[in-house]
Amino acid sequence: MRNNRLGCLTGTGIIAALITAVLITVHAFTSGGSIFSPGALSAKSGEMLGGVTSHSEIGRDCKACHTAPWESATMADRCVVCHAEIASDMRNAASLHGKMLHDNPNLSCRHCHTDHRGANAQLTVMESGLFPHEAVGYSLKGHQFTATKQTFVCNDCHHGGISTFASDSCQTCHSHWPIRSSNFDQCAHTC
Repeated sequence: MRNNRLGCLTGTGIIAALITAVLITVHAFTSGGSIFSPGALSAKSGEMLGGVTSHSEIGRDCKACHTAPWESATMADRCVVCHAEIASDMRNAASLHGKMLHDNPNLSCRHCHTDHRGANAQLTVMESGLFPHEAVGYSLKGHQFTATKQTFVCNDCHHGGISTFASDSCQTCHSHWPIRSSNFDQCAHTC
């Protein structure tokens, strides 16, 4: 009996590896690269940015958003090519994106804005801890409990998802507290 110390580097092992590599390559080309895609891009339309109104229009141009590991550019660098107004906000600590970046310099666009989750998926998904509520005049420290002494949850103010804000939520809750109409307007801008 012959002892082969090369393990899988036998003739059969090498042929099996080559056949597997060829099959993967053929599948990648025949499927249009979808083997590497984690899912469909969002088709929700917005304003025209970078020549498109939704990410799905970028289609198979992966390089429009994604960078190669050896490139010095990041995905965030690619985002601001189209979203130039956000790049400006990020430099201004008084703006929403600037405040978020100031509070956590390690954040990138994809922490809150994810894609490849389907054509109808929301592009903004974030945990409440990431959003600087204070920057928009709403203190999470000052709003720990509702009028009924229940712990606040996102849906108390954001009916239907975080991208919506039910402006009547403040009035509904504050009508139960000592803060009444004339004081409420002032509170709405400082709470």
